[in-house]
Amino acid sequence: DARAQFNLGLTYAEGRGVAKDDSKVFEWFQKAAEQGLAEAQGSLGVMYWHGFGVARDPQKACRLWEAAGHQGNEKAMENYNENCSGHARRRQSRRRERGGSRQGAHS
Repeated sequence: DARAQFNLGLTYAEGRGVAKDDSKVFEWFQKAAEQGLAEAQGSLGVMYWHGFGVARDPQKACRLWEAAGHQGNEKAMENYNENCSGHARRRQSRRRERGGSRQGAHS
Protein backbone atom coordinates (compact mmCIF):
# COMPACT_ATOMS: atom_id res chain seq x y z
CA ASP A 1 0.00 0.00 0.00
CA ALA A 2 1.06 3.61 -0.52
CA ARG A 3 1.73 4.35 3.15
CA ALA A 4 4.01 1.30 3.46
CA GLN A 5 5.88 2.31 0.31
CA PHE A 6 6.33 5.83 1.64
CA ASN A 7 7.58 4.48 4.97
CA LEU A 8 10.06 2.26 3.17
CA GLY A 9 11.32 5.34 1.35
CA LEU A 10 11.75 7.09 4.70
CA THR A 11 13.77 4.10 5.92
CA TYR A 12 16.23 4.64 3.05
CA ALA A 13 16.21 8.42 3.57
CA GLU A 14 17.11 8.10 7.24
CA GLY A 15 19.33 5.03 6.95
CA ARG A 16 17.35 3.07 9.55
CA GLY A 17 18.79 -0.44 9.31
CA VAL A 18 19.85 0.14 5.70
CA ALA A 19 22.39 2.33 3.95
CA LYS A 20 21.07 5.77 2.99
CA ASP A 21 20.20 5.68 -0.70
CA ASP A 22 18.54 8.60 -2.51
CA SER A 23 17.73 6.47 -5.56
CA LYS A 24 15.80 4.01 -3.35
CA VAL A 25 14.09 6.90 -1.57
CA PHE A 26 13.02 8.25 -4.94
CA GLU A 27 11.81 4.84 -6.12
CA TRP A 28 9.58 4.25 -3.09
CA PHE A 29 8.31 7.82 -2.82
CA GLN A 30 7.39 7.73 -6.51
CA LYS A 31 5.40 4.50 -6.10
CA ALA A 32 3.48 6.01 -3.19
CA ALA A 33 2.98 9.33 -4.99
CA GLU A 34 1.57 7.57 -8.06
CA GLN A 35 -1.12 6.16 -5.79
CA GLY A 36 -2.02 9.67 -4.66
CA LEU A 37 -0.43 9.79 -1.19
CA ALA A 38 -0.08 13.53 -0.58
CA GLU A 39 2.86 13.17 1.80
CA ALA A 40 4.77 11.21 -0.82
CA GLN A 41 3.90 13.72 -3.53
CA GLY A 42 5.21 16.54 -1.37
CA SER A 43 8.42 14.70 -0.52
CA LEU A 44 8.97 13.69 -4.12
CA GLY A 45 8.53 17.33 -5.06
CA VAL A 46 11.41 18.20 -2.74
CA MET A 47 13.55 15.57 -4.41
CA TYR A 48 12.80 16.97 -7.87
CA TRP A 49 13.32 20.54 -6.70
CA HIS A 50 16.79 19.83 -5.28
CA GLY A 51 17.81 16.95 -7.56
CA PHE A 52 18.09 14.38 -4.77
CA GLY A 53 18.17 10.91 -6.35
CA VAL A 54 16.79 12.28 -9.62
CA ALA A 55 17.61 14.95 -12.19
CA ARG A 56 16.52 18.38 -10.96
CA ASP A 57 13.14 19.31 -12.45
CA PRO A 58 11.42 22.33 -10.86
CA GLN A 59 8.33 21.94 -13.06
CA LYS A 60 7.69 18.40 -11.83
CA ALA A 61 8.31 19.57 -8.27
CA CYS A 62 5.69 22.29 -8.67
CA ARG A 63 3.13 19.89 -10.14
CA LEU A 64 3.67 17.44 -7.28
CA TRP A 65 3.45 20.15 -4.61
CA GLU A 66 0.30 21.51 -6.19
CA ALA A 67 -1.31 18.04 -6.26
CA ALA A 68 -0.37 17.40 -2.64
CA GLY A 69 -1.56 20.86 -1.64
CA HIS A 70 -4.97 20.21 -3.16
CA GLN A 71 -5.22 17.23 -0.83
CA GLY A 72 -4.57 19.45 2.16
CA ASN A 73 -0.82 18.96 2.60
CA GLU A 74 0.12 22.33 4.07
CA LYS A 75 3.90 21.94 3.68
CA ALA A 76 3.53 21.10 -0.01
CA MET A 77 1.29 24.13 -0.50
CA GLU A 78 3.88 26.30 1.27
CA ASN A 79 6.59 24.94 -1.02
CA TYR A 80 4.38 25.61 -4.04
CA ASN A 81 3.55 29.16 -2.97
CA GLU A 82 7.15 30.03 -2.08
CA ASN A 83 8.83 28.44 -5.09
CA CYS A 84 6.37 27.92 -7.88
CA SER A 85 3.88 30.73 -8.01
CA GLY A 86 6.70 33.30 -8.35
CA HIS A 87 8.59 30.95 -10.67
CA ALA A 88 5.50 30.64 -12.84
CA ARG A 89 4.98 34.40 -12.92
CA ARG A 90 8.60 35.00 -13.96
CA ARG A 91 8.32 32.37 -16.69
CA GLN A 92 5.10 33.90 -18.01
CA SER A 93 6.64 37.35 -17.92
CA ARG A 94 9.63 36.16 -19.98
CA ARG A 95 7.26 34.60 -22.54
CA ARG A 96 5.33 37.85 -22.85
CA GLU A 97 8.57 39.79 -23.30
CA ARG A 98 9.76 37.43 -26.02
CA GLY A 99 6.36 37.52 -27.70
CA GLY A 100 6.37 41.30 -27.59
CA SER A 101 9.83 41.58 -29.14
CA ARG A 102 8.90 39.15 -31.92
CA GLN A 103 5.80 41.16 -32.71
CA GLY A 104 7.91 44.30 -32.91
CA ALA A 105 10.38 42.62 -35.25
CA HIS A 106 7.59 41.64 -37.64
CA SER A 107 5.93 45.05 -37.67
